Amino acid sequence: MIMECSRGDIEPVCYDERGNVYEGFVFLATRSRKTIVRAHVEEYLGNCIKRYNNANPENPIRKFEPHICRHTFATNMQRLPLKTL
Repeated sequence: MIMECSRGDIEPVCYDERGNVYEGFVFLATRSRKTIVRAHVEEYLGNCIKRYNNANPENPIRKFEPHICRHTFATNMQRLPLKTL
């Protein structure tokens, strides 16, 4: 069980009751500072789509999984001109 989480230099860092470090989380909840797992993201996205479709019944969007966003991001990045450092 993860007991404490804080913002690291680049990404969230969490510790369990024994002081073991857990890294690699994408998000921390803003208020509770608890880790957000895939199921939370899927539920949040589903609720957002449902609210949008209720407010816009004439132009609904279909349900999709968060992983689609990753592919869309990668495709859009690939279409950008290459920048050299």
